Amino acid sequence: MATSFVVISTDLRRVTVKAPSGGYMIDVLEEACTKLKLNYESYQLKHSNKLINPTDPIRAAGLPQGAKLELVLKSKTPTAVTVALRLPPSEAGLGIPNNRVSAKVRNDTPLWKLLRHFEESDGAKQNGLNITARGVPRTSHTGTAVAAGSAVGSGSGQLYWEAPVLKFCGRELTSLSDFRKTLSQVGIDAGSQLIMLEFRTSDKTLQEAMEEVQMQLEAADADAAAVLAAPVAKTEPASATATATTPAPASTEDIKSSQPSAEAAAPKATSAGAEPKDVDATPSTVPPTAPSTTAAPRTTSELQPVQVWSPPKASSGTLAAASLRWSKEPESTFAPSIAQMKAHQKQLEEAGRNKRLKSDEEIEEEKREREAKAAAVSRVDVRIRFPDGYTVLWSFANGATGATLHAAVHSVLAAGVQNQEFRLAPPMSRESIQDSADGKKHDLVRNYGMRGGMVVNFLRGADVPAPPAGQSYIKPGVAALAQDIVVPQIAADDDEDDDAEEKAAASKAANDAKRANKTEAMNKMSKFLRLAKK
Repeated sequence: MATSFVVISTDLRRVTVKAPSGGYMIDVLEEACTKLKLNYESYQLKHSNKLINPTDPIRAAGLPQGAKLELVLKSKTPTAVTVALRLPPSEAGLGIPNNRVSAKVRNDTPLWKLLRHFEESDGAKQNGLNITARGVPRTSHTGTAVAAGSAVGSGSGQLYWEAPVLKFCGRELTSLSDFRKTLSQVGIDAGSQLIMLEFRTSDKTLQEAMEEVQMQLEAADADAAAVLAAPVAKTEPASATATATTPAPASTEDIKSSQPSAEAAAPKATSAGAEPKDVDATPSTVPPTAPSTTAAPRTTSELQPVQVWSPPKASSGTLAAASLRWSKEPESTFAPSIAQMKAHQKQLEEAGRNKRLKSDEEIEEEKREREAKAAAVSRVDVRIRFPDGYTVLWSFANGATGATLHAAVHSVLAAGVQNQEFRLAPPMSRESIQDSADGKKHDLVRNYGMRGGMVVNFLRGADVPAPPAGQSYIKPGVAALAQDIVVPQIAADDDEDDDAEEKAAASKAANDAKRANKTEAMNKMSKFLRLAKK
């Protein structure tokens, strides 16, 4: 029995959609958008101000016959969804619990990247799960896949790609264009979703399929290419090697053997016009993958400290800072005033009020402003304050990361402390600066918010004992460059004399005013009682 719905678009156009009761709400969404000539990947259905999950069956949606559904635009803000992938029975021997893997990801994650994520998860990687780069040997005479160790068929053979097939909501996703879509584009926007996985042998060889996968993913727009093409290109050689679980025919070995020769020919062609010393400068054993280029280069001059200060010294048993005049003031002098307390209370009230959430355009505008402010910073000065009182100053260029700061601190540590665990914690902050060269997550200016001069505390690790008494945290050569902290001396005597004169003058003026007020009051009372002489 078919169920009919009335779908109303944002421009108040309406269409009637009939769908079988055994179908899914995504079928209703697709048919409505097709009739309205809209892209269903950008819209959602809403009933009585409640969003409808496109992956729900029509019977379980709880909608009456002829229900009016609104067609609304999807939110561009990503949300978290839980996706479970049920593996085929052929993978039961891997020892994965319940033959199922699951992950909590964002709904803007592409399907291909999701499959790669399942492969790289801890449990699946240890058990050797392979989803995206599976190969099945096929002979040219039989034209069918042969099992490992069987002698069926003859002639040369190759590894053919065993493509993954995703099944959910009564549909199948098999092509590369389907795998480029995100979870939101296929209807998975919220909640949990179970996807069935199968494998089908394609007519493409494994090498051709991997090349086509890379080309298809790199052919997307710039943003999608940065997210998708890099992980696939980085893991393809390892995945292709892992697929050799079955004995490959002779032609496959020829293909593999031809790859090193091509790689060996490339350096010869590039170094033909170079001098012999340039050729020797780069060893042939360097792996093809290079370190991330997003981190700022570490130079020797950048890791050298700019200035060193020695611990504060005591003067007559009292620290220099403690001898200042303001340190002798009573606590009531620093108590907040009524106006300050009212302003603080007003800020708390403003923070507790419900406010409109920022739109995607406003969020993007704030990101651009933050990036512009971060790009305007040329250098940042970081002072590391050690537990023994020494303070060391470094000046880093824009683009330095947490790894740069950790390397600079390591260069000045003493031999007894250099191999111990430590943390670099900015004041009034719960997070520590991580020893990572990832410029996207651990940039000193963009991610840690450093501007101008910053003070960072050097803290020992949780299980690291304190060094022996008298042992310094920094090297003797660095400690020899330390300078004393000069605290300006305030002329306390002159200030105290001025204060005494001001207090005496104020007291005399108050006494005079009090006598004048008392005399005036007595005269008025005498006149009232008629005691004054005429």
